[in-house]
Amino acid sequence: MSLCSLIGTRNKKRARTLDLQAVSTRLSSACGRAAPAGSFVTENLAKIVGGRIISPRETPWSVSLMIREGNKLRHNCGGVIISEDLILTAAHCFKKHPKQNYVIRVGEHDLLAEDQGQKDYLIDKLWVHDEFDTNIEFNNDIAVLKVMKVNGRALHITGWGTLTENAPAVPQRLPRVGGVEIYDMATCTTSSGYGRFEVTSGMTCAGRLDGRVDTCTGDSGGPLTCIVNGRHVLYGITSWGKGCGQRGKPGMYTKVTKFLRWLNQFVS
Repeated sequence: MSLCSLIGTRNKKRARTLDLQAVSTRLSSACGRAAPAGSFVTENLAKIVGGRIISPRETPWSVSLMIREGNKLRHNCGGVIISEDLILTAAHCFKKHPKQNYVIRVGEHDLLAEDQGQKDYLIDKLWVHDEFDTNIEFNNDIAVLKVMKVNGRALHITGWGTLTENAPAVPQRLPRVGGVEIYDMATCTTSSGYGRFEVTSGMTCAGRLDGRVDTCTGDSGGPLTCIVNGRHVLYGITSWGKGCGQRGKPGMYTKVTKFLRWLNQFVS
């Protein structure tokens, strides 16, 4: 994706003025332009008084900051992409809701439908302006979010399990495979996810934060594999989870590397 930033390099001395001409020479020629059809990043449908409804990908730098409410996500604030992993938004969005309750959705357009290319991220760090005044409403109302990085490996889950949480416990005739990501336990142990005392060092958290891909009833014991140098390597064993395909609740897998010494007594 082509992202734009006017932050530039971090100098020790604060500049009094911003040389826009100099900054523009360091940015991609695609910066500030609507994304072409088929681009990964599409736009967020903002609530604007007057104006007009815009088309997908017209403003691909816009994101939706969504609040977790049980198994659902609700749009609460907007944001704008300013670099590869930084989002600029309003500080007052975090007066009542901590960063752990938010999900950053890139590629959102229709809030009532699943848009092609949309993807959810968690917030790694939050920097609210030092002089943001909660007494004088909206004074210095600016904050920066750092997007939490996800594991870059391609991982897959496989099984004959059910396709939905409430489906009868009848296995599928043919096995299915799905692509997932591994998350740090800090990402999965939230107020709306798993408790800190429910997980151990022998578990790993994997799936999709948006709940689109997950294991379910009948998939237990199946493999979680990652591709390393073109080969499938066993990383985990499907173990347990809270429901199936719920937002913010990826599945829990037995971490195979934790048990290598135990396995060696059986594998010559």
